[in-house]
Amino acid sequence: MSPEEAEHIITLAQPSVKRVTIVGHDNAPAESEVRTNSGMFIHRFKDPVVTRLQKRVAHLAMLPLTNGEDIQVLNYGIGQEYQVHPDFFATDYLKDREGWQRLATVIVYLNN
Repeated sequence: MSPEEAEHIITLAQPSVKRVTIVGHDNAPAESEVRTNSGMFIHRFKDPVVTRLQKRVAHLAMLPLTNGEDIQVLNYGIGQEYQVHPDFFATDYLKDREGWQRLATVIVYLNN
């Protein structure tokens, strides 16, 4: 990712960043001490720079572009964290969905 692309993602994300949630009871969003950072999602295929990056990720992962998710932009302040956790969906959550299981996670740092 170029510095210009990283800055573009940061600029898109900044107005919508807020405390993140986890999937809680009954699949409802819930705040948690396990995950204390802020973040937001950039919807897929809504921005040409984001789409270009998603194409690169799909190529890197050797998976179809349509298998990807929205881009999640996260911000971690001092002391904030997302503790060790599985990055897959529980069977109950996927019961009525097809093809939703995560096969890979790609992490890109937008700054140092």
